[in-house]
Amino acid sequence: MFEAFLFLPGGDGGGTHSLRRLWLLAPLLLLPLLPQCGLFFFPDTSGIITNPATRNQLLAPGEDIFVQFPFAVETTAAERAFKIKEGGRGVNGFFRWQGNTLFFVPTPQLTWGWRYTLEFRGTVKDRRGRPYRLELEIPFFYVSDSEPPLTIESSSPASGAKVTPHTPLSVSFSKAVDRARFSLGFTLSPQAETSSLWSEDGRTVTLTPRQEWQNLTLYRARLSQEIRDLRGLPLEKEAEILFLVDAETGCPSVAAVETALKDWEGLFPSLSMDLNTIRYDEAIKIHFSAEMDPVKTESAFSLSPYLPGAKIWLDCRTLVFAPESGFLMGTQYLLVILKTAADLSGLPMEQDYTLCFTPDIPVLRVVSIDGRGEDGFPIFSFSTTQPMEIGVGEAPFMYTFTFSFDQGFASTQEKQAAQRMISITCLFPPEGGNPVAISHGWLWDTVLTITYSQFRPQQEGKEQYYLLKIPGGPGGVRNSCGSFMENDVEQLLRSRE
Repeated sequence: MFEAFLFLPGGDGGGTHSLRRLWLLAPLLLLPLLPQCGLFFFPDTSGIITNPATRNQLLAPGEDIFVQFPFAVETTAAERAFKIKEGGRGVNGFFRWQGNTLFFVPTPQLTWGWRYTLEFRGTVKDRRGRPYRLELEIPFFYVSDSEPPLTIESSSPASGAKVTPHTPLSVSFSKAVDRARFSLGFTLSPQAETSSLWSEDGRTVTLTPRQEWQNLTLYRARLSQEIRDLRGLPLEKEAEILFLVDAETGCPSVAAVETALKDWEGLFPSLSMDLNTIRYDEAIKIHFSAEMDPVKTESAFSLSPYLPGAKIWLDCRTLVFAPESGFLMGTQYLLVILKTAADLSGLPMEQDYTLCFTPDIPVLRVVSIDGRGEDGFPIFSFSTTQPMEIGVGEAPFMYTFTFSFDQGFASTQEKQAAQRMISITCLFPPEGGNPVAISHGWLWDTVLTITYSQFRPQQEGKEQYYLLKIPGGPGGVRNSCGSFMENDVEQLLRSRE
């Protein structure tokens, strides 16, 4: 506390001066000096540049996505705060730095016509430890601001087919549909009461007659442009689906095969009519044209290569196959239902049903390997003949590596399994011994750091060589989506002090 004294003319008639003491707070006296002393810091974020920079900007093919700082920042915090999203979900990709500019590289590339959002939410610090809080949200379009139209991908039965009085009508769209607008845009002639069941992703609707379709009747289903997607875009063009009802169609048959969410409580919601879109942990749903004998039908079912799983009947016409462990990436499967499958009257199918498909499981890739020392690389291609030098310093001769993947490892269990599989082996001289992993850390789901100790630097002219290995194949590093690397990733290392 400071004191200030102010002498004022007194009014006591004796010509004397009275002292009036004023107490002033120290901050009021020092306030003009604080900015010059550095005691107060007012962060200036006006020099931070982004691309895209304006709302609803069109991003050209190959155009960089970045955040540029006018000062050096802590890289880890900046990468955690930077995200590209589509529909509320994060986009896969990796980061790279060039000076004070942080670039985001999406893998695979963004989709033409889609709307994305650049988000930067968090606090970054400059090299003096001063914080800068940023809250950025910039929506943008890739190449075109006109989204792809809503289209009909398939229907079951196909237009012009002959069906039984019990056959459901399924229609699959290219995008999720506004269900209320579907009711406005769908008409059936002659009229019939139906119950509708939507797939979880909102793209497929299955209409089942509450009573049998009228026998020997041609039905016409019309889908108009009143049908809209969730963002209000209409159906690209009107469509019609014609089907003829004939109770005497004879032998039972496979009416449709779909992918389904492996949700036991939700009764396996339908996802897609294309089995080539099936994911690692999804199920197969089979619709028959008649009520089937479960024993004969299950014995007629097979999947090659063999995959253990459960067979569940949702009703007498719908069989679900739910794999125990999941489909294998890059494998072509053959689904077979032999003609020995029969309906409840004992009438068998007229011919075998076969369907080939390959699951939609992306390959896992190592984007880069980086060193966390003064000699950090990074490297984006890997070699067992061209060594990368690493400075291991003094005893206990430690070095930290950073591994960036193009896909995430969501659970703790899969993270731990991945980090245990990465190894470094001493190649020469053999008596050098293998380095030991002493710490692991995940910066986020796609980036792993591992610190190794007990390297040996070059001594007396003898060079020390090591092999870093990340195992690929079905038994190697993999995530919960069933993705793994097609081959081992190996890099030759040479240590120095």
